[in-house]
Amino acid sequence: MNMLTLNSKQIGKVVFKATVGYYIGKNIALFANSIINKLVIEPSFTTLANNGNKTAKKFCDSTNIAYNKTATENPNDIKMGFHM
Repeated sequence: MNMLTLNSKQIGKVVFKATVGYYIGKNIALFANSIINKLVIEPSFTTLANNGNKTAKKFCDSTNIAYNKTATENPNDIKMGFHM
C-alpha cells in the first residue's frame, strides 16, 4: 500500500513565502499608486480644473484637490467629443 507522506515543514515554508510575497507586492503597489497620484493624476486634474474644465472641477471637489475655483471655461472654445 502506497501512502502519500506530506512534509509539513516544507508546506509551512511555502505558505510563509507566499504570504510575505503577497504583502511585499501589495505594499509596492500601494507605494507606486501614491507616487502616480502625486506626480500624474493630481497635477493633470488641477491644470484642467484651473482651465475651467467642469468634469475636472467635479473630480477635484470630490477628492479634495485644491484648484483655482474662479476659473471659467472660455466660451470661444470648441467643444470636442463624440456626440450623436
